Amino acid sequence: MKGAFSAWPDPYGQRSWSHRVARYDFAPAVCLYGGNMILLALTAIRISFVVETDTKRRIVPGGRVDLAVLISSALLSMVTSLFATESAMLAYFLNVATPLLHRWRKRP
Repeated sequence: MKGAFSAWPDPYGQRSWSHRVARYDFAPAVCLYGGNMILLALTAIRISFVVETDTKRRIVPGGRVDLAVLISSALLSMVTSLFATESAMLAYFLNVATPLLHRWRKRP
């Protein structure tokens, strides 16, 4: 059984727009994904500031470092997608280094 929209011609001559956004070898799709990650991380940082202001105490001591690493890996993947689109999403492996950053910050 074919989908409801399969009878409509594709004006771009390829797959539909939703299939293009899900492709991580397409630079605008990588930038859209990275932008969403940055906005979500900034929202989480803002929520943590609001909670700290309301409760007058720090809830999660290391959460902002994790979010900073996420923002930096998203920015790196967006820049990498302009030159090497196929390997742009590999920048998110930087998030594995977050525990190492926590250990480095705790050293005297």
